[in-house]
Amino acid sequence: MRPIDILLILLSGLIVLLVGFGPLFGSADPAANIKRECEMFYGPSGPLAEDDCVKEMIARSPTRPAR
Repeated sequence: MRPIDILLILLSGLIVLLVGFGPLFGSADPAANIKRECEMFYGPSGPLAEDDCVKEMIARSPTRPAR
């Protein structure tokens, strides 16, 4: 094998590891993710629908964020 082939294989493996395990480290605050998703999906329906979504999602969350 040529050195460039070895380098490309190693870089490909590194990319697979980063993409696969990257979300496990340094993830954003779950409450911020919930709020952003509720704004995106329920924002056009109005602020009450958005607030209900946030409350429901936080209640169903396995790890309840501190308020």
